[in-house]
Amino acid sequence: MAITFDKSNKWILIGVSDTTTSIQSLSDAIRTYEAELNNLDIPPIMSAVGKANLGGGLFTGIVLTLLNGWKLKVNGTPVSETQYSINQGDLVTDDATSPTVFGTNVKWEIQQSTSPALVTANTGSTTIIGKRSLDR
Repeated sequence: MAITFDKSNKWILIGVSDTTTSIQSLSDAIRTYEAELNNLDIPPIMSAVGKANLGGGLFTGIVLTLLNGWKLKVNGTPVSETQYSINQGDLVTDDATSPTVFGTNVKWEIQQSTSPALVTANTGSTTIIGKRSLDR
């Protein structure tokens, strides 16, 4: 998977043949890029939260927020219409705009997820705490 960066345009570039990218891969690539010596002068590109342990093998998903005008863009133009998927978490921006840049023959699908949630029910003097997964 090729994730590169265009610092002047604030674009996170996804390889034209990389049609599926996970939030975790995106987060890892951004953190690696931010840690490079020649990038220490730029404001943060993202914030990310998640992976809180809910018990029973359940964890909250990752919410990745692109900061300071950074966006995802496909690095090149696909030959025909191609769908690019971002999955396994939530991707948003700090200014409530689209996290992606339009491109010819590019169709974005951001597969937002909802993490497992704790559900409580009070039955008289007993409180029952359970876990369930919510889908959007």
